[in-house]
Amino acid sequence: MSRSFSIKTLILGTMLLPFVASAETLSDIVTTFVQFVGQFVMPLLFSIALAWFIWVVIDFIRNADSAEERKKGRRRILWGIIVLFVMVAYLGITSVFTTTFFGSDPILPQLWK
Repeated sequence: MSRSFSIKTLILGTMLLPFVASAETLSDIVTTFVQFVGQFVMPLLFSIALAWFIWVVIDFIRNADSAEERKKGRRRILWGIIVLFVMVAYLGITSVFTTTFFGSDPILPQLWK
C-alpha cells in the first residue's frame, strides 16, 4: 500500500467520521448527504451559473461592435441558457420522482428559510 493512498484514506475517513458516528443506518447517511446537496450545493451552483450568465450577457453587449466577439458571445449565451435549463429540469425531475415514489416533499434549493 502506498503512502499517498493511506494518507488519502485517513483524510477521507476523518471527514466522513461525523456522518458515520451520528448516523444509525446507511439510509440516514444518504438522507444527510442528499439534504446537504439540496440545501447548500445546489443554491451555490445556481447562483454561480446565473451570475456567469449575467456576466456573459453584459460582456456581449459591451463587445457588440466586434463580429468575432458577438459570435463568441452568442455561443456562450446559448450554453448558459442550456445549463440553466438543465439545472431547472433536474430539479423538476427529482421533485416528481421524490413525490411519486417516496411520498415526501421534494428538496428544493433555498438560500434561507
